Amino acid sequence: GQLRVSQRAELRRGGLYCKRQGRVDPGLFTDLAQDSAEAFLLVCEGQIDALIARRGKCSDWDLAAPAAIIKSCGGVMTDERGRELKFGAVKPQAQHIVISNQHVHEHVLTLISELERGV
Repeated sequence: GQLRVSQRAELRRGGLYCKRQGRVDPGLFTDLAQDSAEAFLLVCEGQIDALIARRGKCSDWDLAAPAAIIKSCGGVMTDERGRELKFGAVKPQAQHIVISNQHVHEHVLTLISELERGV
């Protein structure tokens, strides 16, 4: 069948993937995925609602295909400020990559500042 993101309007318990949890409610995080690549597939399949990953050393060519795939599944992929990723920039501005079903995206963006903080 065709891949389709979830249609949930609110982030469900266990619906978010991120390696860092900081001060965010631990009940929001999934234990279904071992890494961000696996989590990406789960978002595309609608099994989880969103993921946050550090941009780190990801190159444009690492992200261009996932950006097209998530869009075709009905989802969205932005930086931590909710801006669409720009490919081909001399120096990427994004610190994080945020992927979601669109409906929960604003909520997920608000969690980023809490992810970096100690408990």
